[in-house]
Amino acid sequence: MEEEIEKITPPDLSLCLQELHDEEVEWYKMQSGISRKLMGSYQDFLLSHLKDKDKAVAYLNDALEHDLKFEKPSEQIFLIALRNVILAQGGISSLSKKTGLGRESLYKTLSATCNPKLNTLLLIFKALGLKITIT
Repeated sequence: MEEEIEKITPPDLSLCLQELHDEEVEWYKMQSGISRKLMGSYQDFLLSHLKDKDKAVAYLNDALEHDLKFEKPSEQIFLIALRNVILAQGGISSLSKKTGLGRESLYKTLSATCNPKLNTLLLIFKALGLKITIT
């Protein structure tokens, strides 16, 4: 069984950006011939890949690029992606200690209804070891 798991090619991380619905995940598993038992939950699969810094960076860049494609850019997809990276790399409590921001403040900052300030995002990026580049 373990050999089968190692042969699984993970999906392109850009597919993860839209937080696939359970039906789509089930379809993917059926198409790939992967059982729920072998695959585990999609969130676990995603978070295990986002522990790798290079994959997390690519994931965040894809999310930001996706958000900027719309006529009226939205940060929603990017904030979802950022939350996933934070969860994969230690969670909100760990981030709270690194940034000096309260957990409640971080939860609010990363919510879908919030419009986070740049200085807050910069603190988060620094705590995650990430840099912003504009090209």
